[in-house]
Amino acid sequence: MRRTKRLLRVLNWRTSSRSGPSTNCGEVAVDVRTIAVRDSKNPDG
Repeated sequence: MRRTKRLLRVLNWRTSSRSGPSTNCGEVAVDVRTIAVRDSKNPDG
């Protein structure tokens, strides 16, 4: 679990093109073996 949290911190996050201007803000990050999605208002989830 610690490894996963560490990986999520170092990924290059970008705001999804489907995010709204002030609501439903999603972020995505892609790595060699990982595709991660998070809520930008609660990045630690």
